[in-house]
Amino acid sequence: LYDRLFNDEAPDAGGKNFLDSINPESLVILSGCKAEIGLQNAGSNDRYQFEREGYFILDEKYTTPEKPVFNQIIGLKDTWEKIKNT
Repeated sequence: LYDRLFNDEAPDAGGKNFLDSINPESLVILSGCKAEIGLQNAGSNDRYQFEREGYFILDEKYTTPEKPVFNQIIGLKDTWEKIKNT
């Protein structure tokens, strides 16, 4: 799952080293995830909604028959958090 690369809007502002502003959570790799068997037939232009996460597309470059790789194209909004905080 990809997130913003930098934690600051201007990572090199004020003479700062931009490397100090890198978001350690900018790339999260989930492994061992369970999926429906039908995803074995996923095509390169097909989009899928993974429950409670967002919409994903097959990564043809890194997918193998034994290990499918899906990249998130858009996340889902967390409306429950808003309801809980009201």
